[in-house]
Amino acid sequence: VETQGNMAVDNLEVQGFLDSERIRASDIEAGRFDMAQIDVMVCNWRNLKDPVLILRRGTLGQIRHGEQSYTAEMLGLLAAYQQSAGKTYQKLCRASLGDAHCKIPLAAFSANGAVTAVNPDGTIGTTLAEPDGYFDYGALTFSSGTNAGFSVDIKGYEQAGGRIIPFLPPLFTPEIGDLFAIAAGCDRNLSTCKNRFHNAVNFRGEPYIPGNDYMAAYPGRGTANTKLEGENPRRV
Repeated sequence: VETQGNMAVDNLEVQGFLDSERIRASDIEAGRFDMAQIDVMVCNWRNLKDPVLILRRGTLGQIRHGEQSYTAEMLGLLAAYQQSAGKTYQKLCRASLGDAHCKIPLAAFSANGAVTAVNPDGTIGTTLAEPDGYFDYGALTFSSGTNAGFSVDIKGYEQAGGRIIPFLPPLFTPEIGDLFAIAAGCDRNLSTCKNRFHNAVNFRGEPYIPGNDYMAAYPGRGTANTKLEGENPRRV
């Protein structure tokens, strides 16, 4: 147990055996205990009806496990102050496709399908037939099979064979016939928002702000860093 008085995050590691129906390796891998609330207390084990003394509270952080045991990291309440707050200016959109800021009806860009092949390279063949790239950066959520209820982020999509390329493989190996729902994604660029979704009015980024390369650049003849008198100084 590590505790400090300088506003640092308190750390505590809990070790236990995987010998319970309540804590199983498959549940740890599935993330069912991620960010779970923990109370560390002192109790009268001879009379459990007596009041308990709460020593500390926190949430579960990283969990590691082997064949017979697990180690769980407990983060103190100050961990919440380590998270970024507020919004920052950036060229890419801050909204997620279909949320309250984006306002796109995500159902119009969603589909249902089934697994037709599980390839050795980690890609998944499906019954989908949309054009190449349609589901890039989207999300696939299984509705049947061992992965039911779990989602994977999509790195790429190819029309040939309805091939899905996930960023990370599903928790369990899919089987042919597993059903899923899939939603299109967005690379958060203004051009995609404007040309594909016709939603530039709700774009939540600042695409014309200069980047670090532009701020550190120097004027040069015939380059975008040089503007003639009277020209719009905005970089496009």
